[in-house]
Amino acid sequence: MKETKARQRSRDRNVLEGDRNTAYFHAIANQRRRKKLISVLDGPDGPVTEIKDMLKVAIDYYKNLFA
Repeated sequence: MKETKARQRSRDRNVLEGDRNTAYFHAIANQRRRKKLISVLDGPDGPVTEIKDMLKVAIDYYKNLFA
């Protein structure tokens, strides 16, 4: 079982078109999506969770940074 898991783990970055959509590869994709998701930003008035508000905080930050 450990050998099978190690073999699958080594292949996950070398997946080519036409490979089977196994639960393992779906789990890898979902884990990557969760890892890269930004769910909260610290704004000037506290934590911000809405996407529109997060965009406004980011835009204002960079406008102030480069102004």
